[in-house]
Amino acid sequence: MSASSAWAVTRCRIQRALLGVLLGGTAACAPAAEGPAFTVTERIRVGESPGAVALADLNADGRLDLIVASERNHDVTILLGDGTGRFIEASGSPFAAGNMPNDIAVGRFNADTAPDIAIANHETDHLTVLLGDGSGRFQPAPGSPIRVRVKPHPHGIATADFDGDGHLDLVTDGFETDEVQVLRGDGNGGFSAHAILRVGRHPYQRVRAWDANRDGSADIVTANLRGASVTILAGDGRGGFREAPGSPFPANPFPTAVAIGDFDGDRRLDLAVANSPSNSAGQGTDGLTVLMAGDSGGYRMTGSTPLATGVAPTQLAVGDLDGDGHDDIAVSNMNSGTAIIARLAADRRLVVVATIPVGDLPKGIAVGDLDLDGKQDFVVANNDDAEVAVVLAR
Repeated sequence: MSASSAWAVTRCRIQRALLGVLLGGTAACAPAAEGPAFTVTERIRVGESPGAVALADLNADGRLDLIVASERNHDVTILLGDGTGRFIEASGSPFAAGNMPNDIAVGRFNADTAPDIAIANHETDHLTVLLGDGSGRFQPAPGSPIRVRVKPHPHGIATADFDGDGHLDLVTDGFETDEVQVLRGDGNGGFSAHAILRVGRHPYQRVRAWDANRDGSADIVTANLRGASVTILAGDGRGGFREAPGSPFPANPFPTAVAIGDFDGDRRLDLAVANSPSNSAGQGTDGLTVLMAGDSGGYRMTGSTPLATGVAPTQLAVGDLDGDGHDDIAVSNMNSGTAIIARLAADRRLVVVATIPVGDLPKGIAVGDLDLDGKQDFVVANNDDAEVAVVLAR
């Protein structure tokens, strides 16, 4: 055990003794987790007010590339990775992405093998779809932008094959009417309205699509801002949905984003939620909530209050950031200028293992191995700095 870990154990014991807590055998203080250190290695200038970010291999070279949505410039910047953690802007970038691009979904929406991009356009009733050519260049899909029937406007977007026809579909949220809209993909980059579905109260910012119950069919997950909950709509693989048993699941006040991962290594998919009352004119604690998957398919919070992460936690990304074989959670704290790494400890407490200063008003965050060293790194969009910070594990 390192000197710093030994002191952490000693300090914990002293604190418990002062509080009059009787320590038992399994209640002893555990050493602090030791994992990779994270360093901001590069700051890349992009368009004004960068928000959402995504990582994908856009040019099939085996290296992760970076997509950055610039809210004020109404475009996306494409940065091609070189496999060392450095990036160069793609030819023709940035590409027009519709009004105030707020969220990004990446998938193959037409018949070629190149990744494409779908974007939620804030303060409009549109989604923008951009088709990639496999080199990092993009052009609008036929029929893009696509009109949607959500109120007041789309915030989040996600993609999955909801109806089992081999073509990716889209889903976006309707904050005002407590709904999401599903759009069916035609395999040529076009999309048409399929279904309007009820969810919890005020789904906000980050609707997501995963096979949450691991039945082979994609499901829809929403963080319900005014419902203090997460809704899961279980898909049947044919385009139909039903609310999962027990849904909506309590998730502490003012959830604004949700991500999925196996945080305890039991091979069941758990949920991570960012709670941001300070960014939502609400009462409560800013921080991170984890909902653990149960034997019966339901979810239960690990604690009664969020883990404090910083001021105005905004977006989440998941990956094994400390190299222990379990998923961890990266959170951008918009009003603290930091990103934190949190994990589930052996006693099922949620703990912060690293706090990294990243820049001014960090928003979008994405995790991936950027320098091909087998360690998970991450990127953060700093909204007020007009830049992306590249943060590598060392």
